[in-house]
Amino acid sequence: MTKAIHSQLLKEYPGRTKQIEELQRLITLECSVPFLYINGLPSTGKTSIVNRFFELYSHEFNSPSKKNQPTKAPGSSFRFAFIDCIDCLSQKTLFRRILRSWFKDTKASSFKSIENTCETVEDFILVNNSIPELEFDTKYIVLDNAEKLKSLDPLFIPSLLEISDILQISIIMISVLPWENIRPQATSCPEPICLYFTQYSKPEVIDILKLDCPIDEPENFFLTFVDSLYETFRRSCKDLNEFRLLVSLLYPKYVQPVFEGQATRNETARLFKLCQPYFVLAIDKLHLREISAYDWQSKSILASAKNDFETIEKSINKISSKSGTHH
Repeated sequence: MTKAIHSQLLKEYPGRTKQIEELQRLITLECSVPFLYINGLPSTGKTSIVNRFFELYSHEFNSPSKKNQPTKAPGSSFRFAFIDCIDCLSQKTLFRRILRSWFKDTKASSFKSIENTCETVEDFILVNNSIPELEFDTKYIVLDNAEKLKSLDPLFIPSLLEISDILQISIIMISVLPWENIRPQATSCPEPICLYFTQYSKPEVIDILKLDCPIDEPENFFLTFVDSLYETFRRSCKDLNEFRLLVSLLYPKYVQPVFEGQATRNETARLFKLCQPYFVLAIDKLHLREISAYDWQSKSILASAKNDFETIEKSINKISSKSGTHH
C-alpha cells in the first residue's frame, strides 16, 4: 500500500489505525497471506474499510500506466472479488460472481464461453487454469458475512480454502463471529491469520461523528451535542450506525430553537430540554427498528436546520412511518 492510500484510509476511517496498518502489512501484491479472517461486532468498520482498501488498491495497480506495460510479470496486474455471502445460496452462484468480478473490466471471450460450466470447486480450478488472462494476476476473494458459507455444505469451507494453495489466491473472510464458530469440526482446515476489529471508544466515536458535522454549523457546537447524546444513550445504543442515525435525526431538532429565537447556542441545558420529547420518540422507534438504515442514508438531514423547517418538523415521524415494523 502506498502512503497515499494509507493516508486516505486513515482520513476516512478515524479510530482504525491499527487495523489499517495490519491490512497494509498482510495484503501486498508481492506476498499476501493465503487466508485472512477478519471479525468483530457489527458497525466496527470491517466491511467498509476492507472494501475501500481494495477499491483504492485496485485503482492504483490497474492504472493505465500499469496496464500498458510491454510485458506481464507476476504481480503486474490485480483482481479482486468482493462477495456478500448472504446473496449466495449455492456454490455455483458464489463462483460465478467471483469470476464476473474479476472480468468486469475485460472482454475475454474465453471467459464468456466457460462461465456457465463453473459449479463446483473443481470447476473453478479448471476455469482459472484455462484462462490465460489470469496467469500472472494477483487475485483476491473477499467474502463478507462468511458465516453464511456453513449452510452451503459442511465440507465447502475446507474445499474453498484449498484453492488458495492450488491457484495462489488470497482468501479474506469477514464475519461478526470468531473463527472458532465457523471452523469445520469434521475435517482438517487451514488456520487463518486473524484480525479483530474492536468496538469504538468514545473519543473514536466523536472523531467519526465529526465527519457528519453539517458544513454551515459550528463544529464545537455540533460535537458538544454529540458528546451529550453519547452519554445519554451509550448503554441503550451501542451500535455506531444506530448512534449516527440518532444524531442525524435529533440534531436538527436540537438546533432549531436557535434559528427560531427561543434560545442561543450557549444555552445548552435549555436546548436539550426543548429537544427532550424528540429524544424519547426517536429512541423508542429505533429500538423497535422502525427506522431502517436505508431510510437513514436516503432521508437523514445533514444540512443546517435553517434550510428546511417543514422537513425538520416532520423528520422523525416521516421516516419511521415509511419504514414499517419489519426490521
